[in-house]
Order: sequence, then structure tokens, then C-alpha cells
Amino acid sequence: FLLPGQLYAAVLKEGLQTVPLAVRVLYHREFRLTKATRVGDVAKMPQMLKWIKASVAPVAGTLNFLLATGNVKSRTGLDLMQVNGFTVMADKLNAYRYLSHFRAMHRGAYFT
Repeated sequence: FLLPGQLYAAVLKEGLQTVPLAVRVLYHREFRLTKATRVGDVAKMPQMLKWIKASVAPVAGTLNFLLATGNVKSRTGLDLMQVNGFTVMADKLNAYRYLSHFRAMHRGAYFT
């Protein structure tokens, strides 16, 4: 079984694994452009925090997309049999039908 927390954690883990690489690439690019003599010269730059914020922003977007649509945007696929249909969209036509969406078991797009 795939629990919602496990899927959310897997998407978060995949996104956060790209952050150090992105910061490293930006750091080395800036190091080459400024022609700094020591690594510490660039580390004191106030732009480092901006680089980290910019590299973390796509992770939040991916998690928001997962929660809003139920579709997973992943480069690796996370070894899932399906990448869409992880949510049950609830429509509010009447109260009993609305509640039945939460009682139903959604088997996913793989079974349809």
C-alpha cells in the first residue's frame, strides 16, 4: 500500500535532493565570474541566501501541484505504477453525495 504521507515524503525527498546541486552550480558559476582568489571570498556574499531560496521554490511548487491536482511531477517516476489520480475530487452537489466521496476507496488510475 502507498500511504499519502509516503508519497508526499518521496516527492519532497526527490525535490530536496536537487537543492544542494543547484546551489553548488550557482556557487561555482559565481566563483568563476568574480575570479575570486579564495573560496571564502564568495561565501560571504549576500547572494548565497537568494540562491538557496531560488532553488527551494520549485520544490514547493511540485508539492502544491500534487495536492491540487493529484498528479505527480517527477523526473525519476518514483517507481510508481501511475502518476495521476492520487486524489478524489469532491464536488459539492448535495451533502450526502459530497460525504460519499470521502467514504469511497479510490483505487487509482491504474485500475480504470
